[in-house]
Amino acid sequence: MCMGGCTSMSEPLLGRPGNNPMCHHRALELDREGLRERIEPVRAAPGQPFDHGLFRLILEHKDPELRARHGPLQIDEPRRSRVDEPRGPGSPLE
Repeated sequence: MCMGGCTSMSEPLLGRPGNNPMCHHRALELDREGLRERIEPVRAAPGQPFDHGLFRLILEHKDPELRARHGPLQIDEPRRSRVDEPRGPGSPLE
């Protein structure tokens, strides 16, 4: 069992726990497949205590030539916070 704190990283980045682009094992596995993930800002933090911005997660080829030819392979948009939707995966932000 990984004790790397996935929830503490994925929830502030993407709005929900369970999808951690900062996972070292995940990064190594994607690297073996010739892929990478990057995060892109969607919404800035409003400036309140304990707040955070939201980001989208983009899966793409590591090779710049393949990346230019194929573009993103997958884009995961941030989801509604557990504060707004306490159960389930959270609906997409609008």
